[in-house]
Amino acid sequence: MANGSATPVKQEPDPSTQRDYFSVTAQPQDVNRVVIEHKAPPISPLVALGASSEGAKVWPFEGLVEILILDLGDPAWETRHGAAIGLREVFRLHGRGAGRLVGSSKTENDKHNAQYLKDLTLRCVCVFLLDRFGDFVSDQVVAPIRESVAQLLGAILVYMDSPTVVEVFHLLRRLVLQSDFSDCGPIWEVCHGGMLGIKYLVAVREDVFLAEQAVLDGVIECVLHGLANHDDDVRAVSAATLVPVAEQFISLRPSAVQNLIDTLWLSLEELRDDLSASTGSVMDLLAKLFSIPVVLDLITENAAHDEEKSFNILIPRLFPFLRHTIRGVRLAVLRALRTFLGTKQQKGTAWVSERAMRLIFQNILFEQVEEIRELSLSLWSDLISSLPPSELQQMYHSSLVPTTSLLFTPIGTSQNNICLESTLIIRPSGQVLAPTFIKPEKIPVKKGKVKDIDDWAASQNKPHNLDGPMIRGDIDLVGEEMMIKTRVAAAKALGWLMAAWPKEVFPFPRIC
Repeated sequence: MANGSATPVKQEPDPSTQRDYFSVTAQPQDVNRVVIEHKAPPISPLVALGASSEGAKVWPFEGLVEILILDLGDPAWETRHGAAIGLREVFRLHGRGAGRLVGSSKTENDKHNAQYLKDLTLRCVCVFLLDRFGDFVSDQVVAPIRESVAQLLGAILVYMDSPTVVEVFHLLRRLVLQSDFSDCGPIWEVCHGGMLGIKYLVAVREDVFLAEQAVLDGVIECVLHGLANHDDDVRAVSAATLVPVAEQFISLRPSAVQNLIDTLWLSLEELRDDLSASTGSVMDLLAKLFSIPVVLDLITENAAHDEEKSFNILIPRLFPFLRHTIRGVRLAVLRALRTFLGTKQQKGTAWVSERAMRLIFQNILFEQVEEIRELSLSLWSDLISSLPPSELQQMYHSSLVPTTSLLFTPIGTSQNNICLESTLIIRPSGQVLAPTFIKPEKIPVKKGKVKDIDDWAASQNKPHNLDGPMIRGDIDLVGEEMMIKTRVAAAKALGWLMAAWPKEVFPFPRIC
């Protein structure tokens, strides 16, 4: 300033005339060093998703959905599964806007939307045709991709008009029946995918199911075909399809009820495998049907002409499933028995017998799952309430000694088990359980014999005994706390029986 010269001022570049491609940062450690970074121009999110420069005029989810649609055909099942879940959530909330363009008329946009939904529906059908993946969850097999794609299809069908829904149903019906698949035999995975699609179609478009005669008759045909299928998963989906619309189905097609019930009872006769998870779905549908008065009237009328179709013949077929290895099946049979017991028909309780009560008491004494044990107690209470005291005493008099003897069996300790007397336990058929087998002392055998291998192979043909640890009193396997819980529940059941016992025949017969 002293010599009159002006102080130099730093000139910043004008952003409008010069693009700032670089960022210069001084380093505090060394004033002679700087770091220069290149700054790339910002990228539009629409361009990043593959959208064109006209992206602002299309559906905002256009780019994302196109990527997920391509992933529906990916060889990796995880990718297909994730794509189906993503598409399901998008179309569940925003399916009405798919394919629409800004600036087009409402009529044109409606056509674009319908075409977009049809295209995605056909891709779902292609997944049903091609997918063969199955996974295991708990005690049953599931098909996560086909299930998720069926849910996606249900989300799409909500926005379709009735004629298009009917066309989709006919496609799914072809997958189920496979009558025109001449080049190859029946494929159960394809049938399973078709039934899943029909299940969600019936659930979300009940209006079309009830209004269109072709759809109603076609669903009945597919359900009966699925119940007769050899695959367990197909049977389960077929039974679950009619549960939410059972009342409407009966009111519209009363002539098909008897055929459906006969098919359900016949399928129960064939479901003797311990791994048949569809048994629970079949029983849930049976319970739903028999909770409707029209069905009970039909069964009562048929029983008057054919004793084989009466309650006292049909319902005991459910007893073998009381101790099924799958907990969902045990829950389903208890719910079904409570439904049958709650009927007000004259012959609705004809199946109640000494065998039924004794099996329910054993169910309480042996069951380790609390939910099933509590439901068994509720069924036991209903059984007692449904009988007059005199009839109850006459029916259960001879079973008091064996059941109370089982209850009063002491609980052992670790490494010192006390077995329940097997001759006091009955099978679902009513026969007494075979005496408990005590393994003899080991006897040395000559080398080269394969007796142990033969015994092991023979044991594999026997069904799994769910109650084996409880009958053996295996404290280390079952646990002392669980033993006490089951005995307390059985003691509660015996107390309810004592409260309902006729006063004139007290005291109870002496327990030897």
